[in-house]
Amino acid sequence: MKKINGVIYAMLSSVAFGMSPIWTKDACNRGTNSITMLLSRVSITAIILFIYFLVKKVDFKINKRQFISLAFVSIIGYASTTICLFLSYNHISVGLATTMHFVYPAVVTILMCLIYKEKIHFVKVLSILLSMAGIYCLIYTKNMNVSFKGAFLAIISGVFYSIYIVGIDKGGIKELDVLVSTFYVTLITSICVFIFGQCSVGIKIVYDYRVFIDAMGGAVLSTLLALVAFVKGIKVIGSSNASILSTFEPIVSVIMGIMVLNEKVNLSIVIGTILIIISVIVLTVSEKIKQKNYDLNNNSF
Repeated sequence: MKKINGVIYAMLSSVAFGMSPIWTKDACNRGTNSITMLLSRVSITAIILFIYFLVKKVDFKINKRQFISLAFVSIIGYASTTICLFLSYNHISVGLATTMHFVYPAVVTILMCLIYKEKIHFVKVLSILLSMAGIYCLIYTKNMNVSFKGAFLAIISGVFYSIYIVGIDKGGIKELDVLVSTFYVTLITSICVFIFGQCSVGIKIVYDYRVFIDAMGGAVLSTLLALVAFVKGIKVIGSSNASILSTFEPIVSVIMGIMVLNEKVNLSIVIGTILIIISVIVLTVSEKIKQKNYDLNNNSF
C-alpha cells in the first residue's frame, strides 16, 4: 500500500505541475512576463511556508551539509529548470515546451544507472519507451516551424530537472521534513530568479486581480502542492519511478489547453495520451506486484 501511495503522490504532483503553464500564459496575456510569474510563485510559496513554521513553531533549522545540498539542487536544479522552461514559453507554445521538458525521466534513469549503479529492469525500460513515444506523438502534433532557442531551453530545462530529482533522492535531503526542504528550495530559487530577472527581462508587476489569482494558483497548486507531493513520491518509490510517473503532466497540459485555451484535438494527441497512460499503468502494476512479493517474503520468516 505504501508503494501505491507513492504512485499517487507522484501523479498528484504531475497534475499540479501540468496546470502551471495555464496560470503563466493567462498572466502574460494580461501584461506581465514569465519571469515575474515565476518569481511570484516561488516567493509566495516561501512566504506561506515561513508563516506556517512561525504559527506552528516548526523547527526549520538545517545543518551545513543539508544547506549545501539544498543550495545545489535549488540553483543548479530547480531555479535553472524553471527559468529555462518559463523562458521557452516566449519562443514556442506552452504545450510543446512542456512535452520537450519531459526528456528528464530518461535522463534521471540514465544518471541513476551510471552514477549510482541502479539496475534498470525491463518494466522500467518499457515504461520509459512508452512514455517517450507518447511525448513524441504530442510533439508531432505541432507544426514543424519550431524556434531552436525555445526548443533548446525546454530540453535543457529537462536536463536541469533531472539533476534536481537525483539531488533530492541522493543528496541527504530526504531526511528533512518535506515542507522544510520545499521552503529552502523556493527561498533560494526566489533569490536566483530575482537576480536573473533584474539582470535580463526585468520584473514587471501588473495590478490586475486576475494576475493575482494566477500567481496564487501557481504558488499554492503548481508550486507548493506539486513540490511537496513530488518529494513525498520520491521518498516512497524513488527518483526513477517518480520521474516516469510524472510524464502524466503533458496529458494534463493538453487537457487544460483544450478546456481553457481552446486548443484542438487530433489523432496524434489521442495516441500520445493513451501511450503515456499505459506507461503509468505498467509501472504502477509493477510496483504493486513488487510490494506484494516483498510482503510475502517478509511474512514467510
